[in-house]
This record gives sequence, C-alpha cells and structure tokens, in this order.
Amino acid sequence: MTQSSRHRPSTARPLVARIAFAFLIAGSLVLAPAAGYAAKKQEVPAGPPPPQFSKPVQKLLKASQDAFDKQDMPTSTATAKEALAAATTNDDKSYAMRFIYRAAVTQKDWTLALSSLKDYLASGLATPEEVVKFTRVIAQISTQQKDYVSGLEWYQKYLEVGGAAATLEDYDTAASIALNQKQPLLAAQIVETFRQRRGDDAMDERMWLRLNAAYYRAEKNQERRAPMQQLVVRYPKPAYMHDLLNLMIDVNTDDRSLANAFRFAYARGLLSKQNQYFDFAERLLNQGAPAEALDVLEQGVASEALKPSDSLKSLTDQAKPAAAEDRRTVAALDKEARGKQNGEMDVKLGLAYIGLKQYDKAVEAIRRGLLPERVAKVKRVDESNMLLGYSLYRLGLLDEAKAAFLEAGKDKRSAEVAALWLSATVPAVAASQTPTVTAPVAPPAPAAAPVAVPPAAK
Repeated sequence: MTQSSRHRPSTARPLVARIAFAFLIAGSLVLAPAAGYAAKKQEVPAGPPPPQFSKPVQKLLKASQDAFDKQDMPTSTATAKEALAAATTNDDKSYAMRFIYRAAVTQKDWTLALSSLKDYLASGLATPEEVVKFTRVIAQISTQQKDYVSGLEWYQKYLEVGGAAATLEDYDTAASIALNQKQPLLAAQIVETFRQRRGDDAMDERMWLRLNAAYYRAEKNQERRAPMQQLVVRYPKPAYMHDLLNLMIDVNTDDRSLANAFRFAYARGLLSKQNQYFDFAERLLNQGAPAEALDVLEQGVASEALKPSDSLKSLTDQAKPAAAEDRRTVAALDKEARGKQNGEMDVKLGLAYIGLKQYDKAVEAIRRGLLPERVAKVKRVDESNMLLGYSLYRLGLLDEAKAAFLEAGKDKRSAEVAALWLSATVPAVAASQTPTVTAPVAPPAPAAAPVAVPPAAK
C-alpha cells in the first residue's frame, strides 16, 4: 500500500487494487505480477462501488495478499481461511473464498481449489457470469483429476447454465466421459441435446461418430441409422457406407431399398469389400437385373476388390447368360410394353435398360409406366421413382433426379435411401471425388480417459 493510502479513512479502498488483482486471478487462473496490474489500473473505467470489508477481515486479507505476493502460499491460504472464518459481510466471504481458491490454484492443490469453488457457488454470492465460469472450471478440474463421476455431474450442470457459452468441445468431453462411465444413453442424450440446440450443421464428424458409438454401445440399432446416414452423406467414406449397409441389413431393411442403397454406394465409389460386391450382385440377380449384376462383378474384378473364387465364378456364370438374354430380347420387350397399359412392364423394361447402361431409354420406359393410365399396375411406385432418379442421376440430370428421389421418399420404405440419393444430387457433392478407405471403421470407442484441458489453458 502507498504512503498516501495509509492516511485515508478506514474503508475497504486500501485493498481495492490488490483484491481486484486477486479476483482476476480467481476468474481466469492466470497469474500476473501485481506491478503489472497497477500499471494498467488507470485504464480501467469506473465500475461498481468498492467492496465493503469488516476491519478484522480487511486486515487478514491484506496479510493473505502480502503472503501471496511473496509466493508464501501456505501462509496466504491459512490467512484467507482465517478471514473466511471471521467474515461478517458478503464481501468478506466472497473475497476470502476466492483468495483461498487463488492460492490453491497457484500451488496446484486441486482438492482445495475444488472445495473453495464449490463453497463459493453454494454461498449464492457468485454473479451469473461467475456461476457459468466456475461451474465449467469445476468440471474441468474434476476431469483432470480423473474424478469422472464428479466431472460428468458438473459438465452436465455447465451445459445447462452455460447456454451459448458451452462449446462443441464441452459437449464432446461430457459425452466422452459418459461413455467411459458406461452410460451410453446419457452420452447420446448429451450429443442429441447439442444437435437440437445448435442444429445438424453444427455437428462435426467427431460428434456424429460419438453419437453412433453411444447408440452402438446401448444396442440401439434403429437410433444408429440417423448418425450413420449423416456420416455417409457428410463425410462419404467406404468405411461409413460399409457400416450403414450392415446396419440396414441387421434391422431388416426392405430388399429393394437395400438394393438401391447398394446402387448409391456403387455409383459413389463407396464399395470396397468383396462381400459387398457379392451381396449387391446377388440382390440384382434376384430382382431380375442380371446385366447390372454382371457389370458390378466385372467392376469389382477391375478394382481388385474381387479375387478369383468359387463364389465369383458361380455368380458370373449366372449373370452372363441372363444378361445376354436381356440384350437379345430388350427390343421385343420394349415393343410389347408400349402396346399394353401395364406400368409394371414398363418399369421392368426400365430396369433392363439400366443394366445395359441405356439410361435415357430407362427414363423413358419408367416415366411411361408412371403415367396415370398405367401406374395402377405398378407394384412399387416408390421403387420405380428410385430407379427413375438413379437413371437421371447417371445422365447427369440432377434436378430431375432430385424430384424423383423426393417422390420416392414419400414412402417410408424408401425414405432412408432416398435421403442418401438426395445428397448426391447436390452438384458440388456429385462432382466431388470420394476418398478411398481400405478398411472399415468400427463404431469408435473413446479413449480410456478423456483428455482434460487444464483450467489455466481456458
């Protein structure tokens, strides 16, 4: 204290600069020399009135500050505790608790730091801003000290009180801790809350993976479909497509919808495993598309995803003669279909043209089948629109393809796959190169312990 300040009336003013300095330390966890603060003191605009201390506490706080300036943390802590015990005013209590916290942080006594912060919040003396700030600090310190039960509890509190201040990293850390504590549904709830509050576009790849992992651990396959679909749409990788296809098979997705999901993967370069090529080809053979099946097998061999095997030979031997028959008879089938008011025949003709890669003729045939006077005999209108959209996509007519996929998506059986295809009708996405991933990615497990960011870094 300066000489002039000693002759001022007995109020709290002599400690204002030093206690304000202590307050800054308690709030930000960054220690700055007292001289540095004093140099900037004149730049601080006039604020609220100075704190009001009782004389005994004022004396004890000064002693605590002096000890702190000398880096005598045990004395600073002990004297601040005396001040707290003698406190009579709110400012006495508030500053004493923050002095204790300040000294505890400086000497890395995290147990004392936590208890002093919790006491401060429980006292009701913290400002709304301090409640937000210190709730997060308690969560961080608890996690840093591997007290994950407490860390998770306080992160949950912070996500509620923090509002817009809570970052994606805060939500991700909380969800990671929940997964480590074997509470996958709580982890999913935390991520879903972020998603609801900030929207899907605020999610990043890590958060979609976290949500997928949470539902995977909770054995909620139906719930996994949404994050897996988002991963495929937003970050198209063979590994994600592989997992989504397996998931769709596990939850008994309609066979025709599965075939269209495979078409999506094939057209987007997202098939990478031998069993995927075989599965796709078998489905096409079963649905009367041998020429398309043969093309899939040949492309699998060309990409080296398929190696010589009995399964490859068997499927190829089935597809080749049937594909040749389609080529031989397609003109006659076209003539027959045109002469009848049977939309199902038109759609089957369109499927044959798809296998022959004559997509313009496929579009013509399927559109004819969906005409009002013909559509009544079409067994699956949603499937017909999916095939129409696929043909238009292959022709590069993305706007028209989008309209067909939107129509198909009105049927719940095709809604999920239609959403995948709709993502491919965005020009920037359709033109992009899909990265190659040679191994599938299992639902990710978080690290054995979440990595906590030390409070000082925040």
